[in-house]
Amino acid sequence: MLYIFFEYSTGALCYAELGTMIPKSGGEYPYLMDTYGAPIAFLFSWVSIILTRPSSISIIALTFADYAVQPFFPADECEPPWNVGTDDNLKGGGQFQHKS
Repeated sequence: MLYIFFEYSTGALCYAELGTMIPKSGGEYPYLMDTYGAPIAFLFSWVSIILTRPSSISIIALTFADYAVQPFFPADECEPPWNVGTDDNLKGGGQFQHKS
């Protein structure tokens, strides 16, 4: 636990020092732009916007949904309807039927 505290503190201190050395707005983009150049800064920003942030938001949303559904579908009684919105519903399967 103490190791994690020091690791995050080191990262925060690095960003604080970068902020004092490169006083530009824009998050990580100006730091990467001054250090590695425009192509690397652009690629990092593009990957961050298209891939990294949406995937982390979707993981958080799926985890929240799993925990939010658990009180309504206790594990010892039944499982949540995982096939909602799949092709099985179009083939005549009920909307909330669970495959066994």
